[in-house]
Amino acid sequence: METLQRTANRGSVSTGYEISNSVSLDRFNSQYLQHTYDSAPTNLKKNTFSTWFKRSELDQNQGLYQFAESANDDHNYIRFTRETFNGSNAFLRGKIGGTAVQFLLTEAQFRDTSGWYHVVVVWDTTQSTATDRLELYINGVKQTLFPTDNRASITQNADTANGANGQWVRIGHGVYNGSQYMAETHFVDGQALDATDFGEFDEDSGIWKPKQYTGTYGNNGFYLKFDDSSNMGADSSGNGHTFTLNNISSTDQSTDTPTNNFAVVDINNSVTAAASYMTIQEGGTEIKSTENNFSTTLSTFAVNKGKWYVEWKYPDDGSKQIVVGIASVDDLTKLTQTDAYSIYRTCTWYPKQSLSYYKNSGTVVTASATRNSSIAQNDIIGMYIDLDNNHMYFQKNGSDMNVGQVDASTLLFSESSLFDCNDIDIAIYTSVYDTTNTVQWNFGGYTAITNSKSYSDPNGYGNFVYSTSRSGTDYYAMCSRNIQEFG
Repeated sequence: METLQRTANRGSVSTGYEISNSVSLDRFNSQYLQHTYDSAPTNLKKNTFSTWFKRSELDQNQGLYQFAESANDDHNYIRFTRETFNGSNAFLRGKIGGTAVQFLLTEAQFRDTSGWYHVVVVWDTTQSTATDRLELYINGVKQTLFPTDNRASITQNADTANGANGQWVRIGHGVYNGSQYMAETHFVDGQALDATDFGEFDEDSGIWKPKQYTGTYGNNGFYLKFDDSSNMGADSSGNGHTFTLNNISSTDQSTDTPTNNFAVVDINNSVTAAASYMTIQEGGTEIKSTENNFSTTLSTFAVNKGKWYVEWKYPDDGSKQIVVGIASVDDLTKLTQTDAYSIYRTCTWYPKQSLSYYKNSGTVVTASATRNSSIAQNDIIGMYIDLDNNHMYFQKNGSDMNVGQVDASTLLFSESSLFDCNDIDIAIYTSVYDTTNTVQWNFGGYTAITNSKSYSDPNGYGNFVYSTSRSGTDYYAMCSRNIQEFG
């Protein structure tokens, strides 16, 4: 089975073409965009759909897009299968000529929630060869391995539903709602294009990256940039096909894009007693526990040097159990569900139990009562992580707080106690316990935290509630641009 996990674009290659924004869609909030056509298309036999997306949930049926008014009409859509059932393959399904067909099922599996994928779907029913009438490109590569391939059922010169007058198109929905970031979304009416019209392989790294599309769109084509927070459904193609927003607002705009990818919570790097005990929502930035078992996860990005800033908010009343800090990526497998701080190399804070922990090779170096470390509902905690000097600091609502007694200052861990991180990949660590317990993270690209966000890091990246600088020292958002420079 071809697995695309860890092969998606990390947004870390230099490019002359930059994508500034994306939209974060969450199936829990029933979010999608829709436009209903009221004009004649250029050509229903030829069209091309292109989009960049970053998945933020796996174990549900997840829709990416859909053309058509209802299942009774000709239609087509892409959705990803449930991880536990089929392993996150992609289906391209629908009706053409009134007959329901599963056109394609990919051999490839879309499991990576840390990087961006690019998909291009090309219809050209004028082709004499059936397999040429529908083509699928993933990250610039034409797909040829399909356990299910019913393209022979596509009649030559048949009309597709794509852009048909009176029909609609939905983004972020394909029978099922999807949970993903989406950026740089094109639909070209009347042309069968190639993936190279929208992207290119980096000459140094070989990574597939975006490039500017310079062609035309036809009558019913559109281009969604998601760059106007006051009008997230704006069409930049010149055709004026503005999309209606379903449960989407300006707060769902994100700066997490294929050209600057931000850390989120890693679905693929988590430990829980059962899958149902934890949900990860809001673009991979919100963790909810549902049972009295510790559920633990790390961030998608890890670093072993540099200075980094992240924020988290505790929407609950402060009586429930969370453990936050940094931990070694390699040691997550040593974690058990009954001991949230058993990772061999970790530095964590356990607010409810008034404890701070530092571990090295399985030995607890310090587990001490905290001072001035109480948190209340909706407090925002800033974490300043200095891996160059082996220090870590916490602030509550913009003011220093002392959460440990390692030394007399406001350091959480002193230089002598925090393990040397230079040869260890360190990620942001979260463990939650209790039913209906929630932690909201802000890595800078997108967050469900509702407080006003007015600070970016010194490179201009991220969108934080509080300053990324502390005591004259600059810290940086965990995004691909910064990690390329500092991490």
